Amino acid sequence: MYALSEFLSYLGLKVLVLVFVYVVVLLLIFADLWSGIRKAKQRNEYISSYGLRKTVRKTARYFNMLIAITAIDVIQMLAIFEFQKYDTLMFLPVIPILTFLAAFFVGVIEVKSIFEKSEQKDKAKAADTAKFIIEALKDRDIMETINNTLNKNENEHKEKNSHADSPKGNQ
Repeated sequence: MYALSEFLSYLGLKVLVLVFVYVVVLLLIFADLWSGIRKAKQRNEYISSYGLRKTVRKTARYFNMLIAITAIDVIQMLAIFEFQKYDTLMFLPVIPILTFLAAFFVGVIEVKSIFEKSEQKDKAKAADTAKFIIEALKDRDIMETINNTLNKNENEHKEKNSHADSPKGNQ
């Protein structure tokens, strides 16, 4: 029990560092949100709750990942701490290195998003839409549905025109 309390007291500073890392990630997410809203206003786009929900989902995904990685870090830090009590692995620092790497990865993504030009995002959306359309057109069921709908509309149009062209007395 003494080793656990010793480890927990040793972790005090590490917890502050982790809190700082989590706050920095959150600030980067908010900076990206602000940047996205600003870019949308420049393009005169409607700012909907859909975009805000995407930010909430992204935040949840990032923090789920960070929490899981932090749990792995706590295990590796405890292991290194225990080994160091027996003068082994003294060269390894007891720091949450995986959490730092994950936060760095998230930070790079968010900074890239912040500095991405609106036109690049529009091109990426257009490319995604084109890929979706191409994939949809490869699907025979969708093509059959489109074909049936077009034929139905054409037949309805022909019927409508044939009734309009015929004299009223012949009906």
